[in-house]
Amino acid sequence: MLRPEGVITALVTPFKASDESIDYAALEHMIDIQCKAEVDGIFVSGSTAEAYAMEFEEKRDLLKATISYVKGRTAVYFGAGGSSTKQTVDLVQMAEREGADAVSVITTYFATPNQSELLSFYTDVAASTALPIILYNHPLRTSVNIAGATLGKLSQIPNIVGVKDSSANMNNTMSYLANMAPGFSALSGNDSLIVSLLDLGGAGTVSASANFVPGLVTALYRAYMAGEREKAIDLQMKLFAVRDVFSLGTYPAMIKDACRVMGIDMGTCRKPLASLGAEDMKKLEAALKTAGQL
Repeated sequence: MLRPEGVITALVTPFKASDESIDYAALEHMIDIQCKAEVDGIFVSGSTAEAYAMEFEEKRDLLKATISYVKGRTAVYFGAGGSSTKQTVDLVQMAEREGADAVSVITTYFATPNQSELLSFYTDVAASTALPIILYNHPLRTSVNIAGATLGKLSQIPNIVGVKDSSANMNNTMSYLANMAPGFSALSGNDSLIVSLLDLGGAGTVSASANFVPGLVTALYRAYMAGEREKAIDLQMKLFAVRDVFSLGTYPAMIKDACRVMGIDMGTCRKPLASLGAEDMKKLEAALKTAGQL
């Protein structure tokens, strides 16, 4: 059973400006960049990928193209999410048929289940597949938080293998670490907290910043795992400076703008999201220069 660890890039989906269709040539270029940086996984169809704006068939085609081009160079994770158990199970089972290595399952959105309902939701999803499942906790987007006690129960299910916590709340993450089963993986969903989570026994990160600075994120993780904590902290501070770009525009539009500044054209976001204006683009470039990336 795959154990999620290291640096997993939450990949943006490249869309053509002309018709908002998926740009598969740009996708392949990005995959090559990620594999060259030796990331431990590529995560498609997540929130960074604008999965909420994609149809079922598009998600399937995106996954198929990714698996085909990766050719085993790194693990491929697929984001499955919806407002019901059935919607989620349909996506998870499609990912299993197409050959994904694992799935990440976000809490239901719009619907706001209580902890008992969350436990039932994830238990049913896990029973529907043999794939490894990563729980995805993102209360800012879904208005639902997986409680530590609930996480502890879910971590006992054999094919629920980890959690990505994007709460940016270390108390919440600590409750996961305190309650989770041995061998379970806690992953940071906030690029500013990677070292903090690793210090507490976490397994790595699902990183949006790795779209445009994959070398920085992987160097941070490798330094920490090699026992070079001071170097890792220095790289964490540089990555913190990079995080300034996240406040400049609507997520994930500024991720694609940052990619463009770094020479990686990942196209446009689906409307109504728009690229940054000229002044904010200057601020974005300044943030990347401060972090030593330009």
